[in-house]
Amino acid sequence: MEIEFIEKKETWDGLVGEIKPSQFLQIWQWGEFQRALGRGVWRVKISRGGETLALGQAVRHALPFGKCYVYFPRGPLLTPAGRNHAPEIIAELIKKIRGFAPGAIFARFETPDYAYPGLALRRSRDVQPSHTTMLDLEKSEDEILAAMHQKTRYNIRVAEKHGVAVRAMREDEFEKFWELIAATAERDEFRTHLKDYYKKMLEILGEEMCDVYFAELGGKILAANFMIRSGEITTYLHGASSSEDRNTMAPYLLHWEMIKRAKADGYRYYDFWGIAPEGAPANHPWAGITRFKKGFGGVEVSYSGTFDLPLDKFWYFLYKLKTGK
Repeated sequence: MEIEFIEKKETWDGLVGEIKPSQFLQIWQWGEFQRALGRGVWRVKISRGGETLALGQAVRHALPFGKCYVYFPRGPLLTPAGRNHAPEIIAELIKKIRGFAPGAIFARFETPDYAYPGLALRRSRDVQPSHTTMLDLEKSEDEILAAMHQKTRYNIRVAEKHGVAVRAMREDEFEKFWELIAATAERDEFRTHLKDYYKKMLEILGEEMCDVYFAELGGKILAANFMIRSGEITTYLHGASSSEDRNTMAPYLLHWEMIKRAKADGYRYYDFWGIAPEGAPANHPWAGITRFKKGFGGVEVSYSGTFDLPLDKFWYFLYKLKTGK
């Protein structure tokens, strides 16, 4: 097998774009965002006889005492030809990891099921959601509406009757977005990224990939969606909503407008990015947001999840003991 480090954006994104479904976490600009957060980033192509077998954007996460781990978000990506050679591909990647990331105590993968047989991978807590729901945007607007839960359609109409309006966030309104994110996290008791994380994401990904939209009424912002666009998918990555005027059902109209916009822009799917797994208990932390998202219809999609391959068993044991991750 031949391993090549890719140094040009156009080359890398062209290669990644050929592997379906598209994954924004493996494209060039996402790597640049990770680099802006102070992490090392490498982009590796594995081939045999000129045929591409796998692509992997590797992100180095620093740990105490000079240690680190290397994470392949939703990767590595395997081509159809590479799926029969997954153990060999992982072995080649590990050789490279030991070279470009000395001190690595484990590698973290999020590849599909076919990558796992024969590998001593250990299930880890999910980094990216393992379950989501996706809308097929090739259907007409009427068909998409008809497939929604009756209550969801009703709430969209309620928001329209209240006069809720949807618009893009202006450059000078980041603080409003952050305040809404922080308030939502406190109310719903979930951890959020740091303020600078969102700011850097907008700066690095910019108009090419991401934007924020507000739903407002009378100048008051009631909901916000942070959207990512890549390949054939528009993804609802982060969201927030106000505790005020909840009877206006602003988040429902905001998503409907985002769905219509994605469809008009030629995207194939609308990804809601995270729901509770099938059969989850009623008290699952994502139970409420799952009901909300599934109300829009779509098809449920599951990923294999997150797996670690220990490279230093002693330090990996200490890491798991300390973090529980």
